[in-house]
Amino acid sequence: MGQIFYVKRVSTNTFYDYGTVVNKLYRSTGIECIFDINIYHFSPTFQVGVRYADRLDYHSSRVQPFLQYGW
Repeated sequence: MGQIFYVKRVSTNTFYDYGTVVNKLYRSTGIECIFDINIYHFSPTFQVGVRYADRLDYHSSRVQPFLQYGW
């Protein structure tokens, strides 16, 4: 598999967001894990990852996978 693609970088991020709209508070927190992948050793990289977010005020959470292509 090393000839086809390789993982260039692995990173994790944590976040906390908040905002207010007409005296209503919106808060969320979460974590994400991102893999930078090169395919066939071409310069553009793909970012593949997963993000977990928890809305603190509504007691709801979600897991969101994502794929991003960079030039």
